[in-house]
Amino acid sequence: MKNIFILLFLMSFLAISFSANAQEEIVIEGKQIKKSQNVQFEGRAVYVPQKSKITFVEGSSTSFSLRIDNFTKYQFYYTEGKYEPPTYSVIIEPGMYELYPDLPPGIDSVFVRIKLVPIN
Repeated sequence: MKNIFILLFLMSFLAISFSANAQEEIVIEGKQIKKSQNVQFEGRAVYVPQKSKITFVEGSSTSFSLRIDNFTKYQFYYTEGKYEPPTYSVIIEPGMYELYPDLPPGIDSVFVRIKLVPIN
């Protein structure tokens, strides 16, 4: 009986630990698609509850912006294989953000996903 309680305690502790770690990372993604002559945005607003840093960028190699209420709060330009400013160097303030990747000429769709981690 004692072993069952210990096992339940350990399982609960592990479940709480995994859920706490999952809550720390925030993912924001956006996509631009050219259909006919119109460009359509696909993405959703994501709330960033505290100051955070970008730890990972994946997807198309293109510039992108983080916007609040369709106003560009942060802009990252992609040239010569790197972002300017470097994504890891910018502190993202709390807010509700959408990620808009830039659609370069001659490209029909782009997708960018970033991962944020809160900073203390």
